[in-house]
Amino acid sequence: MARTSRSATLDSKTKRLGLEKAKFYTETLANGCYLVYRRPQSDAAGTFYVRWKSPETKKFEYSKIGGADDVVKANGVTVYTYQQAKDWAKDWFKRCSRKDQAEAAGEVVPKGEWTIQDVIDFYIADARKTRKNPKTAEDALQAANANILPELGAIAIPRLTSGRIEKWHADLAGRGRRKTGWKRQPGELVEHLPLDPADKLAVKRRKSSANRDLALLKAALNLAVDKGKIDREHLPWISVKPYKGVKGKRMRFLNLKEQVSLVNACTPAFRQLVCGALYTGARYGELTNAKVGDLDLETGALWVDGKGRDSMPRWIFLTAEGEDFFRALANDREKVELLFIRHDVERGTRKDLANANGWLKDDAKTPLRLALKAANIEKMTFHELRHTYASMLVNSGFALKVVAAQLGHKDTRMVEEHYGHLCETAKRDMIRSKSPVQGLTGDRRDQFKLAKNIQPIWKASGSKDLK
Repeated sequence: MARTSRSATLDSKTKRLGLEKAKFYTETLANGCYLVYRRPQSDAAGTFYVRWKSPETKKFEYSKIGGADDVVKANGVTVYTYQQAKDWAKDWFKRCSRKDQAEAAGEVVPKGEWTIQDVIDFYIADARKTRKNPKTAEDALQAANANILPELGAIAIPRLTSGRIEKWHADLAGRGRRKTGWKRQPGELVEHLPLDPADKLAVKRRKSSANRDLALLKAALNLAVDKGKIDREHLPWISVKPYKGVKGKRMRFLNLKEQVSLVNACTPAFRQLVCGALYTGARYGELTNAKVGDLDLETGALWVDGKGRDSMPRWIFLTAEGEDFFRALANDREKVELLFIRHDVERGTRKDLANANGWLKDDAKTPLRLALKAANIEKMTFHELRHTYASMLVNSGFALKVVAAQLGHKDTRMVEEHYGHLCETAKRDMIRSKSPVQGLTGDRRDQFKLAKNIQPIWKASGSKDLK
């Protein structure tokens, strides 16, 4: 613990001015923690320094705090009072201690103050170790390299301000999307298309994209705080808010007629995969990795391992129709086999992969495009089959908690965000179809007879309310 007693030499301007010139004076604040003051040769103001001794290596580290308020008034930036210098020293000791502990644990520690670049590097390294899908970390790194590090990477965390983050966030939202069409070489500048302010949809999309980059930056900074890499007292990003009402709603769902048309337009192998998606709402990666042994036909459920950052491993319970489909799909097959096999392709590349006989990344794009064209259905992605499944559950009146569990979400937030507008329609239809007929209004003559019969009862009670 730092000492609370007053210093005999450094705690007042009068005492410091009485010290011998051109000498250093040291005050011990804690074990291995020292506040140092140097009285100059001239009559100018002295300077505060700080010194720390590592308990691990026994080596000393030094740093300059700033000038003392011997001559001019302190401002807490370049000129410090004794107490301000003491507080600055305490924060510096904490940083030194964290750095010392990290080095002792074998971690790579940046030299000097942490920058945004250091924070992003730490976040990506942690994501590579902890995220179940390695692609998640690489996607975050790609986004950071494109949109965060060019403008903010060199900024030291102690000098990061909310205003600087807000300007970066606004600049991201105000520029067009990146030019694509070729592979950039290392160091090649990213070019952006012009953004038309009159194009409201484009502006909304750019703001939504800027919000995602802001969320990534905040996640990286918060992780560094949680792990004790940067100070908890300096959190300027907390006050920076994302743009509201700009996240696009996933409105593309297939109705029952379109679902039948799409299935009929698919090739036999692809038809099985599409039916699997429409019967389960599982992600592409969950379906393509599912094995025959993941089916439990006694309870009518399919186990999936949960691909994606917001999808958990879970049992997906099947309808009677879905159960019949999967029973036929798994009939007389080994449990270790993939459920969905590509019977109609001979691979020229990727044929040595473990799941080469199944559906690999991007395999579904061409068959889906051709099937949509044949069925005369608007362009969509395979992932939107998952939205179609979810919309059917919501429109059928299932509780959002049940829908979220089937989709693998931890809570109902995502379901409410993307399918909440469907809930209102479902609730309206359910109220109209299932509510009892109360008969409170009808022929006015019946109402008159009823009122006539009630009048004597009210008069006997002495009530004056009945007219």
